[in-house]
Amino acid sequence: MKFVVTVTALLTALGACVAEHRSPGNVAVYELNSRVSDRIPTVSGDDALMYLADKLDISDQFSVGSDSSFGDFISLKAPLRSKQEKPDMVVVINGANHLFDTPSFKVADKDGHFHHSVARHLFRKKSSGNSAQELTSEIRVVSPTVKSSSLIDHFRLFDDRLVGLWQHYTGHRQEVLGGVTGISDRLFVNELSQLVHLDEAPADNQTTVFMTLVSLSSVGRKAGFDSHSYSTACRVVGDLLTSLAQKYDVVVVAVPENHQQKSVDSHMQKRNLELATVFKRTSGSSSCFKSQEACEAGTAKCSGHGKCIEAGKSCWSCGCEPTKKDGKTTVWAGFDCSKKDVSAQAHILLWTGLAMIITVVAGIKLLAGVGSETLPGVLDAATLKKTQQ
Repeated sequence: MKFVVTVTALLTALGACVAEHRSPGNVAVYELNSRVSDRIPTVSGDDALMYLADKLDISDQFSVGSDSSFGDFISLKAPLRSKQEKPDMVVVINGANHLFDTPSFKVADKDGHFHHSVARHLFRKKSSGNSAQELTSEIRVVSPTVKSSSLIDHFRLFDDRLVGLWQHYTGHRQEVLGGVTGISDRLFVNELSQLVHLDEAPADNQTTVFMTLVSLSSVGRKAGFDSHSYSTACRVVGDLLTSLAQKYDVVVVAVPENHQQKSVDSHMQKRNLELATVFKRTSGSSSCFKSQEACEAGTAKCSGHGKCIEAGKSCWSCGCEPTKKDGKTTVWAGFDCSKKDVSAQAHILLWTGLAMIITVVAGIKLLAGVGSETLPGVLDAATLKKTQQ
């Protein structure tokens, strides 16, 4: 059972990443729905794992050694935890050197056992006797039954919808996503889209959410951990997690960049290749979805400006159709028929211009030809007589 707590407060987390030196053995844990103590304890990985197991109501599946200081640790933490009943969310973020202002506690994790156990062991124990589902490669959920989580339908065909969702979110969530449109990292686009997509869905009280994110490592390595891009990426991720804390009891395990990166490197390489295929589906002439349903989901039914057609074996793409409004015809283009085809208008202007030029040239030649012709005999004689006078 969860320990009874007496104080409730929502941590206002300021998502401002800074590049700071941190020991490879130091992992920070942030409880976004709990108050922060003046004292920030550093505990063992086993004690931290037991504490999180208690939050997830699976502490009966764990045990601590006789020399453990877990009793003192829980006595310190219990009064600070929120008593509001919200579904749990556990997020492991790699490359987060300093995600929020003050951690709830730190974990001595030199061998990486703790944060790997959070991502795998806690999930497996929570899944025991329940239904575990993978929404994406980054998000897994545990619920009593397969059909009891509304998030499963919400994330259905997410990879096919990824590019369209990103375009929609960056166009309509500027208050949150302002400044990130210049960050083209595929891992970041993918993970941020998932966070926004999750934030737009109502919380499911029967579902526990587990997330593992690596894109901050990717952005930091490419742009630099002291760069504006990295700072912006951290801020936006922090803001979205703070927003999710309104619906979920969020625990963030922030793993610094210099901490056990071999497995992260392998995962990033594999995921980058997978996402390259996803982005290729929506890249101009290469647009290709595996089914009509995937095409309709990934293009919002061709943005209402066409329909999905079979372009080849297991390949569906949008066939864009022109629309008319107030007597004006608009031609649509793009993988989802969402962009006005300015090339069509350019062609019309080009050929119209050429036709006008040809007409003018022909007119000038005609006038020049008429001016050089000999006048009829009578008119010519009259002209000569007048000249002689």
